[in-house]
Amino acid sequence: MGLFDEIVCEYPLPDGWVPPPGTIFQTKDTEDQYLVRFTLDSEGVLRRATGESVEHHGALEFYTSNWAGFAPWGAMTRDDAPMWRAEYVALFDHGKLLKIEGKHALDEEAGWMPREEWMRKSREADLERSRAIDAGGAKP
Repeated sequence: MGLFDEIVCEYPLPDGWVPPPGTIFQTKDTEDQYLVRFTLDSEGVLRRATGESVEHHGALEFYTSNWAGFAPWGAMTRDDAPMWRAEYVALFDHGKLLKIEGKHALDEEAGWMPREEWMRKSREADLERSRAIDAGGAKP
């Protein structure tokens, strides 16, 4: 585990996916590793928040998702949409972007459900626990 840095990607992604506004990617491939924010600008230049360009050399993996948490009945997402994730690798040669590979995909195995269904299941689970407590069959 440990810390990571953040990347805002303005450069077109290879699969054509356009991240929702405010999307922040994480990376462990930059030197700082203490929540420093970088931007991969539309020209393919990696920049610090100060605007200073970074002469990165080698692979730079960056990733994000809309995952927000799990409960016994499925996954929650920040945007109430089906769960997705995006993973890309940018290849740099002494600061020059050579290419980006990767993709954005729905996470079919996550067990996502709409917020309204989450709320209904949560209320049902609370009601079931209350009934069990009232019946003396379970402890709070």
